[in-house]
Amino acid sequence: TDSWLLPRGIEVDSFQIASGQRHDVIIDFRDAPDEVYIENLMFHADGRGGNAIREDKRTQLLKFEVSGSNFSEPRCEEGTVIRGFAGIDPGGQFSFHDEAEVLETRSFVFKRNNGAFTVNGRLFNPRRADAVPPLGVGAERWIFENQSGGWWHPIHTHLEGFQIKKLNGKPPRRERQFNSDTVEIESHLTVEMFMKFRTFTGPFVFH
Repeated sequence: TDSWLLPRGIEVDSFQIASGQRHDVIIDFRDAPDEVYIENLMFHADGRGGNAIREDKRTQLLKFEVSGSNFSEPRCEEGTVIRGFAGIDPGGQFSFHDEAEVLETRSFVFKRNNGAFTVNGRLFNPRRADAVPPLGVGAERWIFENQSGGWWHPIHTHLEGFQIKKLNGKPPRRERQFNSDTVEIESHLTVEMFMKFRTFTGPFVFH
């Protein structure tokens, strides 16, 4: 997901991906027809965000032509060790950020004011620091809240990733619980995530 390897492979029947998000996927075409299309089924009434899944409003985006009979077995299946869990898998590197590590909580509310997007009521200013986290100690809880009146928008943090803990108070889908750097904040959605800041001392943005 995004720039980070999962600890182990996860098998899914479907997944949601927003602008700026990246997934590495292996697709099993063994039982597929000769032609397979990636299609957009999300109906947009006004450009502010998806309104509903509409089977009658399909837009074909990408075509796969499936041919031959010598299909190779998928090389990554459910549970295949990739990055591994620290302390569980040999050489494992991944571990979840724990609530006990959180030293600071910061809230960022996204709105539209007079036709412009604001964060905590303020416009972007490259000379202002909205957060100055300490490096190399603990974690921070960042809360993104979309109050923009119907707009959906992907929010991306530069240089550091995060682990999503809650979406409107509930855990995210399994494949989105690990490291990410982009999250889609849908209309009236509140995202709670844990972040650790390591070594970079200069300014960077999230947007």
